[in-house]
Amino acid sequence: MNVISPSEDEIIFTVSDLNLNIKNYLESNYSNIWISGEISNFSSPSSGHFYFVLKDHKAQMRCAFFKQKQKFLNIKPFDGMQVLIRGTLSLYPERGEYQLIVDQLVLQGEGALKKQFELLKKKLEAQGYFDVKNKKPIPKNIKTLGIITSGTGAALQDVLSVLKRRWPLMNILVYDAQVQGEQAPGQLIKAITQANQDQLCECLLLTRGGGSLEDLWAFNDENLAMAIFNSNLPIVSAVGHEIDFSISDYVADLRAATPSAAAELLSPDGEYFIKNMRLKVAQISQLLNSKMNLLKQELAQLNQRCQGPLNQIHFFKSQNHYLTQRLDFLMQSYLKLLKNKQVQLNLKLKNQDPKNILLAQQEKLKNLNKNLEAGLNKNLMFKKNQFQNLLTSLDHLSPLTILKRGYAIAQDENRHVLNQALPELIDQKIRVQLSQGVLVCGVVGVE
Repeated sequence: MNVISPSEDEIIFTVSDLNLNIKNYLESNYSNIWISGEISNFSSPSSGHFYFVLKDHKAQMRCAFFKQKQKFLNIKPFDGMQVLIRGTLSLYPERGEYQLIVDQLVLQGEGALKKQFELLKKKLEAQGYFDVKNKKPIPKNIKTLGIITSGTGAALQDVLSVLKRRWPLMNILVYDAQVQGEQAPGQLIKAITQANQDQLCECLLLTRGGGSLEDLWAFNDENLAMAIFNSNLPIVSAVGHEIDFSISDYVADLRAATPSAAAELLSPDGEYFIKNMRLKVAQISQLLNSKMNLLKQELAQLNQRCQGPLNQIHFFKSQNHYLTQRLDFLMQSYLKLLKNKQVQLNLKLKNQDPKNILLAQQEKLKNLNKNLEAGLNKNLMFKKNQFQNLLTSLDHLSPLTILKRGYAIAQDENRHVLNQALPELIDQKIRVQLSQGVLVCGVVGVE
């Protein structure tokens, strides 16, 4: 076996030197090149860098898209995306693997956008974002509508024009946001969040005018779809023309074909309202005319009963004056009724004021304390008089009081009260109780 050794004039490379030379060669000869392919094995670690494989039907290569190069990126890459990449071919010396260091990434044609749209639509649909059971009802008779769109866009003017024509009483809050470009999704999400925090409107309209698929791409953002789905306020989406569909349309609680169509859906028909009011006025007028005709018939019958043309003329004038006053009275009474209802509502609101209720309760408590004190004094005086009357009655019934009137109480030696003059009392001693003092006497006889 022959052993081959390098000659003295041949260069011997270390692995590091060879990888470094290859790296320099690749970066010098393959810098700022464009490559087309499909993304696979996409990963985005916490560092913010993107790592993926770019492939076609025959080969593949590793790519690194560092965070500091992503500032002009308006879409997030995903597996299956067909892209054009500009970058520099390099080699990772430690592993001896070559890779493309990406400077710029763009979608390759409208077909790629449609594919990305279908992939995101399928993903969100599987997660239940489009389910009817998750959609919030759109309120009727909206008093305040929040519109999220560009403050200078034609869509806003279309919506305002329709609302002014149909229902000018509706209050409008405009949340200005970009509707195109890489900053648009973030601003639209911020507007939805702000509207939910403000709680100043009952419904939100997310809208913009028509455009190409690229122009409307901000409304196909996944984070925007999540913001619409999680909104507490119901959201109507009206993006582009009737044939345009966006992810926002699918996630929203209601989709309108155009901005003007959304305004039609969200506003009552003012002309119908006026027509209905005119119909009711006509019905009232018809009733009044019927009543007038009935009164005229009664007037005619009364005129026939009158004697002489002059009396009929006076009676007719009187009835005509009465009917005119009656009509005026009815109109004034109706207006007065409305005013009284307003006054009653204001008074009811005033009566419900906690301050007034507290003052009334305090006054009631003061009166109760006053009545309680008066009642106690009256009852005490009554008890004193009752006690005095009892003392007087007791004094009148006292035997001592009877004795003061000249009466006496006779008792035997055992101090038993004597009620009869018995013969056996002769020669015995008795006690005679007087008003003042006691007499001790001997009985010499009885009668």
